[in-house]
Amino acid sequence: MNTNNSIDIIIPVKERYKLLLSALSSIENQTIIPDRVWIIDDCSNEKIDKFKKYKFPITLIRNEINKGPSYSCNLAAKKSNSKYIAILETDDLWKPTKIEKQLNKAKEKDLDFIYCNYLINNKENKQKFSNDKNVIFSLLLKMWSCPNPSTFFFKREAFLSLNGFDESMIGTHDHDLWIRICQSNIKFDYVDECLVEIENYNPDQMSRDYKQRIKSISHFCMKHKNLITKHKNRHFFEIYKRELLARALIPGLKKSLKNKDILGLIKILKYLIFSKIFYRRVLKYLIR
Repeated sequence: MNTNNSIDIIIPVKERYKLLLSALSSIENQTIIPDRVWIIDDCSNEKIDKFKKYKFPITLIRNEINKGPSYSCNLAAKKSNSKYIAILETDDLWKPTKIEKQLNKAKEKDLDFIYCNYLINNKENKQKFSNDKNVIFSLLLKMWSCPNPSTFFFKREAFLSLNGFDESMIGTHDHDLWIRICQSNIKFDYVDECLVEIENYNPDQMSRDYKQRIKSISHFCMKHKNLITKHKNRHFFEIYKRELLARALIPGLKKSLKNKDILGLIKILKYLIFSKIFYRRVLKYLIR
């Protein structure tokens, strides 16, 4: 295929069948209908195999063992032969013009990657965006909450040239990809409109597993240690690692409290006790 406008959508899923159906509906409501939707079922216990007839064909692939969303997205990107790919996570939804506006910008400027603004819990995200790699890298080192994969629109070849997502990470793979985008030659920009609805907190997200988060972020930090210390210094790196872990583990703290997981609570607090981010969040909660 690989025509001028060919677009495939990739949906990694594990359980959450009802959310998957909502995500598919938001694709069907697009002003530009994709050529194909790839659903990669990451060895769900729930049956994910029945779909109504949509305006687009669906290819369903089931991983025989749980391999994580990074592997699933990479697998679909490699199997696709479209010019463009976009990723939609099951707990997010797209506004009807999401594909159209990103495609138009990609064609107009011959871009490799376009992201967009988003709503989080129905509130417009107010953080800074940029199409300057140095600015983005600086924002990432300042704990920028980088737009998640549901905001992405890639030339498939550009995504593959970055080697896709790091498959050893769960919950930090998007942050890692942003770092690598900043060090690459790909051309990118953004659409400053809220074209995605993102759910802020879902206790069943894989990224809420504190053990996986600790493992992924530790891997991420060691992977980029030389790069970060080169731009800053060793002292900055140690603070950055601590605060990145803290920010990622706070949702896990909520889940441990809800599930009365005392052992998990103790392990998480060990990472939070010296974190400024943690105490700022606690203070913000107390003064509501």
